[in-house]
Amino acid sequence: GCNISGLDFSNANLTRANLFDCVAMDVTFDGACFQGASFDPTLLLKARLHGADFRGMDLNGLDFSKADLAGVLFDGANLSGVRFTGSNLQGARLLGSAFGRIHSSLLASAAQQRQEEQAREATGSHILLAVGRQPNTHDLGLEKAGIDVDGRGYLKVDDQLRTNVPGVWALGDCNGKGAFTHTSYNDYEIVAANLLDNDPRRVTDRILAYALYIDPPLGRAGMTEAQVRDSKRKALVGKRSMTRVGRAVEKGETQGFMKALVDAETKEILGAAILGVEGDEAIHSILDVMYAKKPYTTIQRAVHIHPTVSELIPTMLGELKPLES
Repeated sequence: GCNISGLDFSNANLTRANLFDCVAMDVTFDGACFQGASFDPTLLLKARLHGADFRGMDLNGLDFSKADLAGVLFDGANLSGVRFTGSNLQGARLLGSAFGRIHSSLLASAAQQRQEEQAREATGSHILLAVGRQPNTHDLGLEKAGIDVDGRGYLKVDDQLRTNVPGVWALGDCNGKGAFTHTSYNDYEIVAANLLDNDPRRVTDRILAYALYIDPPLGRAGMTEAQVRDSKRKALVGKRSMTRVGRAVEKGETQGFMKALVDAETKEILGAAILGVEGDEAIHSILDVMYAKKPYTTIQRAVHIHPTVSELIPTMLGELKPLES
């Protein structure tokens, strides 16, 4: 229960030190060794820890907000739930560490540092580069069949997935109309309906929907807020934090929010996103109303089962406000 302010522990050996319920503000720990030390629930606010050694330690829930962590070694440490809001992480080494639910501001802080520094050296075990997608159509001999492709190699198709060559349809990732299993299967349904059932189903009947299986998961359907703004239409917006969703609170997973956008004139739902526990499932209750082209009041007046994430969607839709331009 101590309060440490302004002290200098440079190069100190604090192995197995007990810092339970401690507030260390503006303290210097340059080069200190903390192996085996106990922290929970210590707050190291604005602390300076240049070159400090946290190898193999369990730092679950520790708060390093605004701390100077340049050159700190976290090799093999458990960083689940650790907060790095506004911290200096230049040269920090995190090899082999378990991140779990590391506070997202670590990424924001790192991104900010990359913008501020012209050159930076980073040490890591893996590098992931997201460079986009390109279909593997180059070796299909499409030019011999006279099938048109765009500049990236996607087969050009119409609204019923027909290519420019009669009798040839393009389904799945190669047509550039979606990069998901569910859109590829819907491509099959569109082609089969047109070929076998004389049912003129179209790609443009489809509402964009997808999930990101991160933690917490994201479920999305329809237009984004930016797209609604760009459309210049009058719209309403509703938003609710997951801290105000009973199911999320009961599970102890309150990160995220849910948001819906509604056309102010037609009252139809334009788009929605649920970033939070079970968001990838709950989004479908909104998506189905969008496909039915019913007003948002259809779901707003529905009685949902308690306790679920979906039960707060009607509440959110009952608190709509004009979307500011």
